[in-house]
Amino acid sequence: MQAVSNVARLTDTEIAIAQYRAAGRSVPEIAVAVGRSHDAVYRALRKPAVKVVVAEGRALELQPSYDLARSQVERSIAKLVEVRDADRTTDANRIRASLAIAELAMSLRKVVVEAVDLADVEGRLAELEADSTPVEEDPDDAATY
Repeated sequence: MQAVSNVARLTDTEIAIAQYRAAGRSVPEIAVAVGRSHDAVYRALRKPAVKVVVAEGRALELQPSYDLARSQVERSIAKLVEVRDADRTTDANRIRASLAIAELAMSLRKVVVEAVDLADVEGRLAELEADSTPVEEDPDDAATY
């Protein structure tokens, strides 16, 4: 599996847990593989940085399928345009093809917007993790009412 961006803050065990999970392994399988308890694996999987690594790993695994699906969508749109614009296509089929094109366009737009939103959230999370350092409270600063 390829290296991912959030591994700097994780232990080697947490990285292994994330990689096994991204590959589809169950918690008991992961626990045996890394020599930790089920509870330790569950705790690691709850960490935001581990979740990001799992998501990135799954995305890497799914990339070939995504690329194939994307090329098929492009071909499908081209075919729909061809059907819509053909001289012998009935008005009803022109409308159906036009609606299908519009639905595909809206679905693709939604995916793009969600991907941008997700990237923004992940960026903010990374900033928060980088900026978060434990701050000890000064008892003299606490307000008493």
